[in-house]
Amino acid sequence: MLGFFRRRENSTALPAHLRPQNQPLAVELTTEDLHALTEVFQHAKEAKRRERWDMSPADISGQKDELIGTLFERAGAASVTGEHAGIPLFVSEIFWIEYAVKDLETYKAPAAVVLTGRELLAKLHFETGRARAIQHLGGVAAFPAQRPGRRALNWAERTS
Repeated sequence: MLGFFRRRENSTALPAHLRPQNQPLAVELTTEDLHALTEVFQHAKEAKRRERWDMSPADISGQKDELIGTLFERAGAASVTGEHAGIPLFVSEIFWIEYAVKDLETYKAPAAVVLTGRELLAKLHFETGRARAIQHLGGVAAFPAQRPGRRALNWAERTS
């Protein structure tokens, strides 16, 4: 009876030696995306502070300020790895942007900022299909340098 519940091996899966070993996947941010993300987080914090006077500043900003600092560190590492290297944002970190957009909508932020947040979130959800593994440079996450002759498409080229 226990044999019935045994998990079958998927014959189409990659062999064990070719599978990444517990490497988190990351999507690629551009510097424009990073600046838009900083603006979205700042407006979300201000809108929440206006409406939630009972919360402390630490409760309002939470981990979002740490994420922005980490992303700027990754931007520095990306500038070292190559000309077209993007800034890695782990797929597991996208939920912070979802929370920020929710805060913008809940606490009545300007419509233009809400739209910027939604567009950035839509782009990141699109990019999760192209997430890739990262490497570490001095403890900072970065994408490996691109091979010569390989050109990365930008967001505008993909959506048109």
